[in-house]
Amino acid sequence: MRAFIIICSVLAFVVTSLGQGSAPVSHSRDWVQQLAARHESLATEHMRVHIFRLRPGDDLLESIQTYVRARHIKAAIVLSAVGSLTKTSIRFANQPGAAERSGHFEIVSLVGTIEQDGEHLHLSISTETGETIGGHLLPGCKIYTTAEVAIGELEDARFTRETDREGSGWDELKVFPEKTQRLK
Repeated sequence: MRAFIIICSVLAFVVTSLGQGSAPVSHSRDWVQQLAARHESLATEHMRVHIFRLRPGDDLLESIQTYVRARHIKAAIVLSAVGSLTKTSIRFANQPGAAERSGHFEIVSLVGTIEQDGEHLHLSISTETGETIGGHLLPGCKIYTTAEVAIGELEDARFTRETDREGSGWDELKVFPEKTQRLK
């Protein structure tokens, strides 16, 4: 019970502190409007969930890409992914190429955005000794026993990737509202 009280106290402190950030609350609406004007923000209430299982030898990234393209998904987020790999291909932060490993690995996290023409996905894996590493998911991650992947298709959105000439210089996410026909 004491641990529960301590956790609740810490959460209350964190929630209270969030309202005391560097930008006053009155400016938050302006900030969100600026994001939306640059196509970097969109709210949607409509999400369809897709769940699929990959089998031994399947390539994790290529299989996700194939699934999304086959269903013409225009905007999605990864909700969950668990499973195991025998080979990994991950690009670590600020590195030009892939770091490849062979062995037995658990998928502990897969996060990111994806659409039929591109993606930005980060993978975290743990080794047989529990060491955890992560980075940008690349082709070459081969399923060992299984991978269970859940993605959320944002039905009122469309994602694209455009070069950020004023910032990173990389192709970055742009979000647009999408008119869809919903089945009743």
